[in-house]
Amino acid sequence: MGLHFTLSPGWHVYWKNSGDAGFPPVVVFTEAPGLSKPELLWPAPHRFELPGDLVAFGYEKEVVYPIRATLKGGTGGGDSIRLEADVDYLVCEVDCVPYRYKIALDQPLGNPAPDPGTGPLVDAAWKQIPVTSRAGVSAKSGLDLADPAKPVLEVRLKGARPGGTGSSLFLESHDDFDTGKPVIQEDADGTVFRVPLRPREAGRMPATTQIAWTATGLVTGPGREGETFSLEASGKVGPRKASMSAASSPSPTGGSPRPWERPSVLIVLTGLSTILALGFWGLLGAGAPSPRVQALGFAAGAVTIGLLYVLSHRLQPERLAAVEMALLAISLIAWLRHRRLRRV
Repeated sequence: MGLHFTLSPGWHVYWKNSGDAGFPPVVVFTEAPGLSKPELLWPAPHRFELPGDLVAFGYEKEVVYPIRATLKGGTGGGDSIRLEADVDYLVCEVDCVPYRYKIALDQPLGNPAPDPGTGPLVDAAWKQIPVTSRAGVSAKSGLDLADPAKPVLEVRLKGARPGGTGSSLFLESHDDFDTGKPVIQEDADGTVFRVPLRPREAGRMPATTQIAWTATGLVTGPGREGETFSLEASGKVGPRKASMSAASSPSPTGGSPRPWERPSVLIVLTGLSTILALGFWGLLGAGAPSPRVQALGFAAGAVTIGLLYVLSHRLQPERLAAVEMALLAISLIAWLRHRRLRRV
């Protein structure tokens, strides 16, 4: 089966990693007797450069998302099987429009005649699904950690070359980093993709991590002729051997963050500045501070806000929220203690 989109010029729908904005289609099938759980598949995507230096991964003009399912026994003995699904999706140009529909199809069983309209669409869509292996092509991945502040994923494809402007490398979503634009290089054996990684927390790039990627627009052989294909792979990726030696003895001008730039140090400084602000405001004791001391409290509070701003660029949202909740709890405890001391 397939989920078919025909898009107006300039509009696009999304791959499983939508990029900097948007979200991929979500399809929830109603259980149908005699049918395994359907699986939505993802054709090779394209890259869209958007205003504001944003990037999206997806499809324009027309796309069919193949859907794989298996018929088994127990269909009820009828001539057809009813397929129903809730489809939640987003289409974007500069602005985005969300949609949600319930769709249904009564699919004949047995040996129905091929549909001349939809059959070629589904066949073409299956050919756009990335393969996990290709004769004569081998893949090797590694992390270039020569500069720990600017890690790079390197994917080497031996026996495959870019087939044109549609050649690129796409990474699935990752909890630890965002990705930059891939750089494509050719060598004697094939193709090298280098993808800059932007850690979501400064200085916190794991040495070994799980990465899934899809390389598109590839051809085999020395020339550019032949049918293009896409290749996908996933697994644990560790440092390249060349990078390990470079990272083990960093130069004085390397990219490692200074001690006071590390998130753990910034969190401690944020806590200290908050406690200072509470003390200068008189919330840690029973007495009332002078206006000059209270002014120092406002200065310490401003430092806290500045540190939280810096942390917002170095911590994942859930960790930043935990820090803010801890500061709020400290402030609430100080206020309650101050009230109790004043009553005494």
